[in-house]
Amino acid sequence: MVEPVYFLTFRTYGTWLHGDPRGSVDREHRDFGEPRIERDDGLLRRRRAVMKNAPFVLDTAAKRQAVDTSIRRTCGLRQWDLLALNVRSNQVHVVVGAESPEEKVLADLKAWATRALRDAGLADQSADVWSHHGSTRVLTTDSAVAGAILYTLFEQGPPLV
Repeated sequence: MVEPVYFLTFRTYGTWLHGDPRGSVDREHRDFGEPRIERDDGLLRRRRAVMKNAPFVLDTAAKRQAVDTSIRRTCGLRQWDLLALNVRSNQVHVVVGAESPEEKVLADLKAWATRALRDAGLADQSADVWSHHGSTRVLTTDSAVAGAILYTLFEQGPPLV
């Protein structure tokens, strides 16, 4: 691998909060293989109570396609090597090779996808589209890259885009 390869995952706003029965991650529970934050109905209620907007869901083919197209276009313009992409109803998985730092790649992909959704009239100008930050894993071996690609393309359920 010539450039760093990243496995990025980012969720839509409000669709997976701390306390959720599926478990969640935070600064203390974020390393691969670590236990997640367990279900906590009180914490979940508190998180919902402070949300500024309704949850944002990529619940139509048009929304998912806008995000997909934007990510592909951004990678092409930045000359990043898009290895795998899967846009789901509440999250996006991307495996990408880029000389830019992973935080910049994540921020650019989210920003341009938001703009694409808003320009197409698929998200209100004031709506929060993505949750804060996301998962940024640096893949250091060919087998890790292959595993992330397989996970992204084939372990998320049937294609939505």
